[in-house]
Amino acid sequence: MPPADDPVADSGHWSFSLQRRGWFFDSDTLARQLSAQLRALPEPGTGDSGFSRVCEALTLEPAARFLLALAVAYRLYSGIGPLCASCMNDMGRPFPTLSLAQRLWDQPMELVACASPLHPLYRSGLLQWQPESGPDWLQPLEP
Repeated sequence: MPPADDPVADSGHWSFSLQRRGWFFDSDTLARQLSAQLRALPEPGTGDSGFSRVCEALTLEPAARFLLALAVAYRLYSGIGPLCASCMNDMGRPFPTLSLAQRLWDQPMELVACASPLHPLYRSGLLQWQPESGPDWLQPLEP
């Protein structure tokens, strides 16, 4: 594994390099397969799951739904921790973060709106706000 990068520089790089991200998702076999599986899932809000009902009740945008799903998935599936660490290129961070969500989301700047204490994810208590410091892009997402 390559050495860890500067997280701020790395986040900025991934946020603004949509062309590079497109190339990666088109050329990497596993990324292509995962993308196809994600596209095959039903549209959010079309199911009758508790997750869908919560998202509808809070009128969460797709980026916020993704952020919540990432945080909840970490609590439900033990194998996600190592994947998070690998995606962040930092084995000391085996958990989802705002920075990781921004790295994975197609429109990274949409996640910025989710980093406010006024966002429904925090107001409702679905994600825990860190009152002393506000959102730390590298801290675990705490459902």
